[in-house]
Amino acid sequence: MTGIGKTTLAKALFEDSTIVDHFECRVWVTVGPTYRDKEILRSILDQGNPGTDTMPDDELADYLSKRLKNRIWLVVLDDVWNSQVLSDLLRLLPDKRNGNRVLVTSRIHEVDKGGYGFWGI
Repeated sequence: MTGIGKTTLAKALFEDSTIVDHFECRVWVTVGPTYRDKEILRSILDQGNPGTDTMPDDELADYLSKRLKNRIWLVVLDDVWNSQVLSDLLRLLPDKRNGNRVLVTSRIHEVDKGGYGFWGI
């Protein structure tokens, strides 16, 4: 359902001082109806590592994995339109058992959580 405040609620959580203090790395990505994994990866990387825009596409996933490994992170995937997109994006994220979280806002009802600490709105 559109317009019920999913993004507003997610933004409030993302900016909450408890969340800010808890997670070493917080990333917000708006996915939308047109999705390209390389653009999403670049968006994630640019939030914590400006200047990665010159990195070759085939190195992005490995670099992201190295940057997030051994850190406690929160990734917000806002406005996810289909479950395949979500599955593709979750596969790109590293180590899922360190207290890391993925927060998803979506119009779809069923999503593959991929074993992540997963919050859905």
